[in-house]
This record gives sequence, C-alpha cells and structure tokens, in this order.
Amino acid sequence: MHRSWPPAFSRPLGDETSRRRVASEASHGSAGVPPAHASALRAKAKANAFAGDAGETPALPGMIVLAPRLLFLVSAEVRSCPRRWRPREDGAWFDRRMPIILELWGLIGLRVLHIRTPQSEIQMATHLRLQRNVWFARFRVPADVQDAFEGKTEVYRTTGASDKALAKLRAAKIVADLKAKVMEARGRAGSIEAEALWWREQIRQDDVGVMHDALARHVADRYVRGGHQRFNRVGVLAPYDGNELAAIVDLGGPKAATFVAIATGKASPLAPFIAAHIAKRRDAVEEKTADMEKSDLEKLIDVLPTLDKLTRSGVADWVQGQIDAGLKPDAIKRKLSGFRRFWEFLQGRGEVSKDASSPFEKVKVPERAKDAARGSYLSFSPAEVARLYGAAKKDRQLADLIMLASYTGARIEELCALSASAVLQNTFRITDAKTEAGNREVPIHDNLKGLVKRLVKESKDGFLLSGLTVNKYGDRSNAVGKRFGYLKKAYGFGERHVFHSIRKCVVTQFDRADVLENVAADVVGHDKPRITYGLYSGGSSLAQRRAAVAALSYPGALGKVS
Repeated sequence: MHRSWPPAFSRPLGDETSRRRVASEASHGSAGVPPAHASALRAKAKANAFAGDAGETPALPGMIVLAPRLLFLVSAEVRSCPRRWRPREDGAWFDRRMPIILELWGLIGLRVLHIRTPQSEIQMATHLRLQRNVWFARFRVPADVQDAFEGKTEVYRTTGASDKALAKLRAAKIVADLKAKVMEARGRAGSIEAEALWWREQIRQDDVGVMHDALARHVADRYVRGGHQRFNRVGVLAPYDGNELAAIVDLGGPKAATFVAIATGKASPLAPFIAAHIAKRRDAVEEKTADMEKSDLEKLIDVLPTLDKLTRSGVADWVQGQIDAGLKPDAIKRKLSGFRRFWEFLQGRGEVSKDASSPFEKVKVPERAKDAARGSYLSFSPAEVARLYGAAKKDRQLADLIMLASYTGARIEELCALSASAVLQNTFRITDAKTEAGNREVPIHDNLKGLVKRLVKESKDGFLLSGLTVNKYGDRSNAVGKRFGYLKKAYGFGERHVFHSIRKCVVTQFDRADVLENVAADVVGHDKPRITYGLYSGGSSLAQRRAAVAALSYPGALGKVS
C-alpha cells in the first residue's frame, strides 16, 4: 500500500515561493504534518536558504540544486518518519534503499553544479582543496610541532560545504583553530597577538572582503556573548551602521578590540618581541632573572598589549594598579627597570624611534607610609637563631644548614652549593658566589669542625650538604629554604625575618665586637664601601678573618663545640 509524502516534501524546492512556504511551515506548522517532524521542515528550510544564498542557477531543477546541502540533513529525518508516510508498507525496503537513492541524487546534483567550474577556481586558496565535490581545509603542520599532530605533515578537515564562498569562510575558522593548536604546542597558548598576526597575514594575501567576514565571525564567536548569531537579530547592528567589526569591538571588550586592531593592521603587538628580547637577556643574566623579566613583561602586555598603548599615562595607570594590588614599591621599581631594557631593545630593532622618549623613564612610584616604616629585613638575635636551631633538630639537613650559616654569615645558596672538596684544612673556599666579592675563603669556626668532618664523610653526591633537591634553575636551596620559612613562621616570625636574617645576625655581632668593616666584608662576601680598601687593597689576612669569626657566639646547643 502506497502512501503520499508529507506536504512539505511533495513540492518543488527550487523556487522562491516554495522556499517561503517551507520556511513558514517549519516555523508555524502545517495541516497534516505532526509537530514531531517540525525539525525536518526546519532543516529543509535551512537548506533552501543556503541554496538561495549561494547564488545557484535558478533554471536547474530544484531538488538537484538542493540535494548537496539537503543530503545529510534530511536522510536521518526521513528514515524516522511514521510508516504511514513511507512509500511502501515494507519499512525495511525503505530503510535499506532510501539513503542510497538520496546519496546518488546528491552526487548527480553536485556534478551538474560543478561541470562548468574552471579548474583554476577549484584549486583556489592555499587552505582549500576539493575532494569528491566537498571543500576541505588543508593545513601544513610546522616540523617542530608535528608530534602534537600524531606525526602528520598535513591535516585535512572537511568544511562540509560544496559552495566555494561558504567553504572559504568555514576554512578560515578551521585553520585558525589549528593555528591555535600549533601555538599551544609551542607553549604560547592563548596568545591573542600571535593569532591576530596570522589573521593579518591572511587578509593581506587573500580576498579582503571575504577574510573580513571570516574574521568577524571568528572574533564574535570567541569574545561576544551569544557569538556571531547575535548579529542575526533585528536591530543589533543598527547603532553601528551595519558594521560588524565595530559592533564586535564594542560588545567583545578590550581583548576583542585588541584582536581586531592587530588583525586589521591598526596596531602593533608587543608580545612577538618578548622571546627575542629574553633570549638576548639570557646571555647577560642568570636564567632565573631572565625568567622573572619574561613573566613581568607578559603581565604588562596583558594590560598594555600594543605599542600605541605604551605611553606615560598608560604606564602610570599600570603602576597605580600594582600599588592597589598590594605590590611593594621596590618590586615595582625592579619591574620598571626590566621594562626600560625592553624599550631599548625595541629601539635597537627599529620598532621605536631612537629619539622617542621612554614611557618608563621618570615614573614616580609612591612610597606607602607603612612600607617606609617597615624597611628591609630584620636581624635575628643570637638567642633567636639558637632557638630556631633547636627547633630544627628533627630536620637534620635544615639544622646543619642553620649552624653553617650562623658561623660563616654565608648566603643560603652559597652553603647549599658548597662542594665537599671546597673544604680545606681550616677554611671553606667559596668560588661560585653571587658577586665577585662573594668568592672568598672563610675560616672554619671551632664549633663547626666536628659538623664539617661528619658532612664530608657522609656526602654521597659531592656536596657538603648532601641530598638536597635541585630546581629548574639548578638551585639547591629552594626546598630547604621553604622548610626554613615554615619553621620560622611556626615560631612567630613574620615576613621581615628570613634566612638572610641569620647573615645579618653575624654582621651585627662583628659590629658589636669592633671588627673592622673591611674584614667583616671579606668574611661575608660584601663589596667594600670605600675606594681605598675596595679598589687598592689586596684584602684582609686569613688571621684577621679567623679572629673575626672567633667573635661569633650563641647560647644553648648552637654555642657548643660539635
């Protein structure tokens, strides 16, 4: 027994009147069509709209024009129709054959559409390839990130479109997403500037109008609430005279504005220059310092991402923001110093005129009253050092470190990096210090001799303090320094008391024992303040330094011979 097709499927699909009627039925329903199949009608209406927008030849039969777009939308819906609408009572026959018929119908339609298309148009943009009458986005994977793409040198993604203009829009979004994956693989995840620069290059090389449309869709979907679909609502673009990019800049916030400005060539981003600048800095400073400068710059460009925003007023606003966030004036000044070097780098590359004044010069960093009163780190008293030493007895490494610092005044990393071979008969030889003045020979106090002998004997890795962990910068003091921080906090010491406060305790004892300043400087590794001793003197004698070290004393277990 044969049944008729539902009304919407029994009409020609190529003419404008039919399109409107199908769209109306999809929206409001039609007599004799169950509501459960409104989705099928909506899919058909959408396919009709695509057919009209794509500029197909009206003279072609309606279903041939529509079939390529309708194929995947309709087949599943038709197969789910009630049996009373199917052309035969035998539903199995329909289930087996109808998808094949629809697919053949679609292929015939595609051939008709493309039979007169010049080959030069088919092989068009760099990122588009035509395969079986469907456009694919093609992306060449850079050699350095091919592992992130399963070793592939090229990646293909279907646009799902046979229409060239529609495929081009979709391909731009697909390639942008793949480009973002490349940036993520290279450790630049979320870089607005790098992605926007890629869009700028695509706009320069390709059809400006088409790429502007693709850019608008991409930025709207990323930054505007509701995505690009929001602009389909009546009246949304009216305040912007129909200019989508202007609407996106306004509705998408600062990040959208920055993206569009860079992509359209109206602004120059700062982010791409950071890597080259930091690579140069690594040759001049320690890796840890270079990483700190890199982190500071990355946070700066989150606020001032482009060169045109790098002004005195912009920097002043940034400084105020840092103060409001609770950052100390000294930390802000350190960051500004690194930013000045970055500005000099930009001038050296010609990105900024050499005559242009730096926006980071003469920037005032106001001192807060409580910061001025707080000052620098405080010194421990000998009794406080002895108390911490006694509390650290359960952590043998930490207790040994505190005792070594108490009788040498050495910096924490100097002690942690000290090799067992640097222990001479009665002295430590420090050779890899923070400064040139830090390279010195320090007498071993009598109370340390037993400890030093044990540490040398027990060393398994060549270091005096054996078994310490190493961080990514090669520092051995990081973990044990944190343990000291937990210890002193547990005993009521605040942020102005740190491990360096033990070094201050040593210098304070020298001062109170009337040790000459130049001798004390030679023991703890300070630059000498006066030109006579600092520039012309060969340094104090070992006997003078030994006498100075002998003046150090502590109560309790720390003051006993080990």
